[in-house]
Amino acid sequence: MPKSTTMKLGHKLIVTLLAMIVPCLMTAAIRVEHYAKKDGLAGTVVSDILHDSRGYIWIGTWEGLSRFDGKEFINYSEGDATEIPYLHNRVMRVYEDALGNVWVMMYDDRLFRLNRRTDRFDRMAEVFPDFQNVRMYNPVFTASGDVWAEVRGTGAIHFMTDSLTNALSSEMVPLVGQAINFLYEDRHGTVWAATDKRLSVLKSDSLNFNTLADHHDVRAVAEAGDKVIWGSADGSIIEYDYKTGRNKIVPLLHNTPVTSLSVSPDGKTLYIATSRSGLYRYDLADARLSQIFDTPASIDRLFTDSFGLVWIITRQPGVMMYDPDTRDVMTFTQEVTPSSYEPASDIVEKDGEVWVAMTGGGFGKYDRATGRLDYFHNDPSKPGDMSNVVLQFAVSSPDVVWLSTHLRGIDRVTSVDDKVSHTWIKDRPSSLVDNEVKSFFLDGDTTVLIGTKAGYLYDYSISGRLLDTYSTDTRGEPIGRVYSICRDSDGDIWLGTRGNGILRVTGLGADAVSTRYSHDPADKFSISSDEIQSIIIDRLGRMWIGTYGGGVNLAVRDGSSGNVRFLSAANSMKGYPIASCGKVRSLAAQRDGTVWAGTTEGLVALVYDDDTKDVKARVYRQDGDNHASLSADDIVTVYVDSRDVLWVGTMTGGLNRYEGTEGGKPKFTVYSTANGLPSNHIKSITEDKSGNLWIATDENIVMFNNETQAFSVYLEDSDPANTIFSENAAIVLPDGDPLFGANNGCYRVDNFRKSAESAGSLQLVVTSVSIDGKDTSPRVNPDMEAYIPESGVVKLPSRQSTLTVKVNALNYSLQNRVRYRYMIKGVNNDEWVNCGTENTITLSGLPSGENTLVVRAMLSDDPEKWEECTLSIIVPSAWWATWWFWLLVVAVIAAGVVLFRYLHREKRNLAAAAVSGGDNAPAESPRKTIVFEPGKIALDDDEDEKFVTNLLAWMEENYSNPEMKIDNMVNSSGLGRTSFYNKLKTLADTSPVEFVIDFRMKKAKMFIENTNKTIAEIAYLTGYLDPHYFTRAFKNRYGETPTQYRKHYCGGAQAEEGEKTDSGTEA
Repeated sequence: MPKSTTMKLGHKLIVTLLAMIVPCLMTAAIRVEHYAKKDGLAGTVVSDILHDSRGYIWIGTWEGLSRFDGKEFINYSEGDATEIPYLHNRVMRVYEDALGNVWVMMYDDRLFRLNRRTDRFDRMAEVFPDFQNVRMYNPVFTASGDVWAEVRGTGAIHFMTDSLTNALSSEMVPLVGQAINFLYEDRHGTVWAATDKRLSVLKSDSLNFNTLADHHDVRAVAEAGDKVIWGSADGSIIEYDYKTGRNKIVPLLHNTPVTSLSVSPDGKTLYIATSRSGLYRYDLADARLSQIFDTPASIDRLFTDSFGLVWIITRQPGVMMYDPDTRDVMTFTQEVTPSSYEPASDIVEKDGEVWVAMTGGGFGKYDRATGRLDYFHNDPSKPGDMSNVVLQFAVSSPDVVWLSTHLRGIDRVTSVDDKVSHTWIKDRPSSLVDNEVKSFFLDGDTTVLIGTKAGYLYDYSISGRLLDTYSTDTRGEPIGRVYSICRDSDGDIWLGTRGNGILRVTGLGADAVSTRYSHDPADKFSISSDEIQSIIIDRLGRMWIGTYGGGVNLAVRDGSSGNVRFLSAANSMKGYPIASCGKVRSLAAQRDGTVWAGTTEGLVALVYDDDTKDVKARVYRQDGDNHASLSADDIVTVYVDSRDVLWVGTMTGGLNRYEGTEGGKPKFTVYSTANGLPSNHIKSITEDKSGNLWIATDENIVMFNNETQAFSVYLEDSDPANTIFSENAAIVLPDGDPLFGANNGCYRVDNFRKSAESAGSLQLVVTSVSIDGKDTSPRVNPDMEAYIPESGVVKLPSRQSTLTVKVNALNYSLQNRVRYRYMIKGVNNDEWVNCGTENTITLSGLPSGENTLVVRAMLSDDPEKWEECTLSIIVPSAWWATWWFWLLVVAVIAAGVVLFRYLHREKRNLAAAAVSGGDNAPAESPRKTIVFEPGKIALDDDEDEKFVTNLLAWMEENYSNPEMKIDNMVNSSGLGRTSFYNKLKTLADTSPVEFVIDFRMKKAKMFIENTNKTIAEIAYLTGYLDPHYFTRAFKNRYGETPTQYRKHYCGGAQAEEGEKTDSGTEA
């Protein structure tokens, strides 16, 4: 157990208010991702971790430096292979300067800079000639981008960076006869050297003196407003006031060495740590000194957090904390296994939260509500917990911390917030089905009914108060397992049960009357089955009931008696396909009156005829010959959204959106695991007020953003154990939170909190750029000078080059939920291309000149909040648009004129020779010809022949594809779009579109002349989805319809045979 020597314990009441149920309280979950050498990390022994200003994680190891973006490691572990003198792989510390350059301190105390603009280590021996003999310690990184480091026995080295070129230079500042304790830059930009003799000013734009406090061994520093305060080894406090320009020395502690100073957040109190007499507080306004506690142990460091708590690091195990409000001093320790390690202590505050690595081991986050520093999922007594022997750590956000423990490697630890709340119906269930939720019904904005598989119906107020529990009807009979609930226009509640038929409840409280409707084999107008799966009310107020085994029923009232009868396939609804679609799981109705039934063997569309009391039914199933057909026949749920769009959830085929019919065939857009769904098994669908779909798969909750077409997985961090979501059990509460039923209770998504997260920065950056598969970083590509992710400009070597750009959002709390899209400004009408979670963009065939790639990152929860980054792409001009080409053209024309004159003269000479009876006239050279629709073309060279042959082969393979695109034809040729058009025009005197139409029409004539296929079949074979359109196109080209052409060409029985199967095609 973690221990504290002094602590005031109270009771912390944790209340999680759900609109439904009081949940059981659970410890916040975490997700731990461990990275080692096999995952790409440079080495397993981690010496330092840095989260830089751009968002990258830098990891120093004994085998090199690694940069991590949350998805991919880039390693700088070349060592001697870099040919940089004295550079090796054993990194001890990692720093970042104000200009974004990364510095590393090696184990031999040499300091190197990784130039951010070149992605390479600088040759430090060229920057500082005596680099071989110099060792550097305790570097200080100033606000201007300069770097200072102690050189023992000599003074300080000063590295300066040109802010325009990033070039590095250096100078040595000697401090003769002084030993530097530490270097420090104050808020005014003055750089000080605190030495064993005095304070020396190394650089200042505002001070006119070089030294201060002679004969003082200065050990500590702090700032309060305009004052810089120093502590010395003789117990003195040295103050310099920038406002007044005065300094004073106050001997406070009489030869008790000061080891550390810290100032309260209000700037009024100075805390003084000593080497042998504990901790003091000093009132800066009235110069009062008082001892907080006494201890013979040396205090090494003080840290005052933003709430005013003073954290105290000593050489004793654990960490101490002083609360100035209560005057309590607390010591926190943890049990540590193994105890052989002695990790250094460290304290980091991030967004108001304090993280502590304790002296001797132990790690945790301070809980301000309880005043405790508990184990951070690292209790040695709990199997499966992490190690609390933390050697290095960095905090990215309150949710994400990076740790390296004695187990080596690095851990990314993400706290999983309870944005998705899990609640039980019964805290102490007597059966597994007690908590299995099968149905919800939101009754107005005040009440929610919940049906369970155990046969109970729970009535809750929206505020979370249980109003009543029902297990029997008004006659004392069991209600049954309620799978569907609705309220009719008369205000009656209808409960559909599995096995007990339908229960209709009229009235409230003691006056309630219940009526049961069950299947009666002797009454064909009774409900067709007692296995009720779904009950809905359409826009005309008609009640439709889906049964598992008896198909669809329509409840109607007898005009004379008012009794309810059920129309089904057993009586007047003969049009319903009961034989194949009897097992109905879900119903939905559209505004035009169409009722959709999701069954185990297909999707059924029903249109009711009130005159005949029958339905016209059409069944949609998966069709292997139609790529736009339904993705699977086993339908679990159907849902019509606020836009009147039908959504179909299947057992194995993912989510389908119905697009209507095209060419007489149904068209569906399918979303599956390939589009971001965690599973293709869809259980429930509902919709929030923003038009987003909320979907339960078999084991997860997903939101689908209709605008971005992106999925967000909401349980990917929670890893719900043994959770299986129920079919058709999902609603959205009045406050906008979706609620889902499962085998172990209810899951509610805090939609407001999820949306609010998107207000934070996503830290979108370009992480790498490759040209034709080759990394452009100068670190690995000596042909490059600038690091493109930093410069923002890439020059392609040719128009045929392929560019690959990787981007990433470096907000590690939200990274898994970020979606990407991109466009090229001025290309394709600035059309955005959605990438989903894919962060790699591949581009080719860009127009000449300067193009701008715009990448946008967003959370699919809130697409209105996004971040962009850009990359300028310079594409060289086509060869025919360059100056040297036109110079060549002029030269060729000139040569052509000369040649023409020569040939003309020779022709006249040959003609004269022929007249005189000569036989010296040369024979005409042979030319190749090739059948190239629409005619025969003479080809003068092999390149033309190759172009034509490849084009015809490609057309033979693709002409029957209705989705064939001209761009694909162009790409197959290896030419640019303009070059392809020009070549085709030259050879065939036609455009690509006309060429495709002519090719298909001639193929159609071939089928008509040589086969008995119907006109519709020929249309499909030649790439036309609509036979009527095909007929019109054929007639426009040849002056007669396909049928007329067949009669004209074939005549007789063959034409008649073809006509028999073409009825309606040419109507």
